[in-house]
Amino acid sequence: QPQPRGLGDAVMLAEYYAAGEPFMMLLGDHAWVSDDRSRPSAAQVVDAYAEHRGAAMVGMQVVQAEMLPSVGAARGRLVKDRVYVCEDIIEKPPAAVAKQRLVCADLGPGKYLAHNGIYLFSPEIFDCIRELGRAYRQAGEELQLTSAQQLLLKRHPQDYFLIHVAGRCMDCGSPAGYADAFDAIRKAPCRT
Repeated sequence: QPQPRGLGDAVMLAEYYAAGEPFMMLLGDHAWVSDDRSRPSAAQVVDAYAEHRGAAMVGMQVVQAEMLPSVGAARGRLVKDRVYVCEDIIEKPPAAVAKQRLVCADLGPGKYLAHNGIYLFSPEIFDCIRELGRAYRQAGEELQLTSAQQLLLKRHPQDYFLIHVAGRCMDCGSPAGYADAFDAIRKAPCRT
């Protein structure tokens, strides 16, 4: 990006490279360690997308309520082992809002689904970003990916999917997160 204008703007810059096809996006400041050495975290998202198709398959992790101010979170209805139909998405929700709108019955109290930095989108996400971009530019605001996701969910309420990825996601954007990721990857068994 020539100037930081939000994650949605950054994703929009990749439209040419997606070439009208579904595409996977992994956040560069995240690291993942899968619970299953034969199925890396990104492969779990790809496999779920191949089975369900749809407008999106977004990797999720389960977090405690205290993590909500620093993550995008969603509510979903479980449709198959670890796969949900998304029902709501909120970026960095306050705890009170999360209790009202983001509770997933199968997770138990105080636990929420949060983005884990792995996204697989149909190319329609670019149309959503473009539509929002006009209004955001006029207001001088950053173009957030979560806002485009909300629009895509509104357009496709039955085929916007989430997958609770089996593994750990670590946000390397802080010294503590970076140290946690380094330690987890160092301890992960090596695949040959």
